[in-house]
Amino acid sequence: MSLEKNNLHIQEEHQETLQTSSEHKEAQTSEATEEETPCPSSEDLQEGLENSSVLGSSDIPEELCTIPSPTRSVADFLSNRASKRRKSQQYDEQPSTSTDTDYTETYDTDFSDDRVDLMEHFILYKFERQLPICKEELMSFVGVIDEDEFAEILKTTSQNMEFLFGVTIQEANRDNIQYELVSKLKLPNNGRIYAGNGLPKTGFVMTILGVIFMMGNHATEEELWKFLRTMHVRPGRKHYVFGEPHKLVTEDLVRLQYLEYRQVPNSDPPCYEFLWGPRAYEEINKMEVLEFLAKVSNDDPRKFSTHYEEALKDIEERAKANKKSQTQE
Repeated sequence: MSLEKNNLHIQEEHQETLQTSSEHKEAQTSEATEEETPCPSSEDLQEGLENSSVLGSSDIPEELCTIPSPTRSVADFLSNRASKRRKSQQYDEQPSTSTDTDYTETYDTDFSDDRVDLMEHFILYKFERQLPICKEELMSFVGVIDEDEFAEILKTTSQNMEFLFGVTIQEANRDNIQYELVSKLKLPNNGRIYAGNGLPKTGFVMTILGVIFMMGNHATEEELWKFLRTMHVRPGRKHYVFGEPHKLVTEDLVRLQYLEYRQVPNSDPPCYEFLWGPRAYEEINKMEVLEFLAKVSNDDPRKFSTHYEEALKDIEERAKANKKSQTQE
């Protein structure tokens, strides 16, 4: 298949993805209106925590609810770009003699966003189908010739991928100029977890680890699913990105030792809670998780002062443990 035909095929699937995800988000919006509010208020969280047998009201940070979920951001990413593309096309139809500075700046911004949009979808298309991501093909697809412009668009795309999916774009082959998505955790299949095609789930896993950390380093099953429902992720209901979430959370991530799932001591009737598993402690620290959540919400991690101090202490303790281990060797 020629490069032009292949790019046209990807563009057609890009439009189908936008249409499908837009319909999915509309269904989510309707469902959220009928069943629940998009995000619980701090008063709702407070009330739920006061009734919890595990955590006290002071253990739950109110700012947790203010952090936009990467999962919901994925839905926004896959659906809202279509309106930007239509808006950019409308600008193209306007007379080119306009001298309005604000108009010109808006046009340039939308045009740049449009190319970032194309690059993101191209990379996701290739990743999901386990196809090589070649620089030449990528430049042709987004219509970029200038190396500096390409580097800037690639940088923005990489930043978006990091907080949407928990992966970074790295150069994979210097000779052929190819790129790959690298998971921030050592999840199987480079973040897919399951063998075969699919999108990376690293961002979702890091979100769960962040919720557990910010809820006192342990979260009851009821509390975790309450939070996940604000992301339109419900046990027993297949998610268009993450599949069946109950199996993913309570079985796969437990089996992979990223989560520990245990009965709350002395609970009657029995209830269960989640903690970080050994592989989570091995592959990531609390500061990295906090920075991930802060980046998603465009905040400084020091804003979460109590958790920031705990994250600093975690780094210090790890450094001491590593030094002690090296001394013993």
